Amino acid sequence: NYHHIVAVIDGVDNCFYVDGEKITPSFSQGSATVSAFIDLDSIQKIRVGDSTYNGGHIPFNGKIPLLRIYNRGLTQQEVLDNYNSLKSRLDYNYK
Repeated sequence: NYHHIVAVIDGVDNCFYVDGEKITPSFSQGSATVSAFIDLDSIQKIRVGDSTYNGGHIPFNGKIPLLRIYNRGLTQQEVLDNYNSLKSRLDYNYK
């Protein structure tokens, strides 16, 4: 089953969306500020589907059919519009 997942990192309202719905994650340490969430100034590589947590290798066990990276934070309406335009192309039969 596919899910449409969006992370908006704009320094103001850093948040996540899952299938067009805004969610508020809980953090065991820190907060979803730009400095704690991600250091935008030091990004040299972006890993998609793989992680090096605590020196280990954690691959994503699934498929990523589409990836988009924007140079700005999307609004809630833009996230919802993107989800609605893509949901007919992917199998979102989890509901």
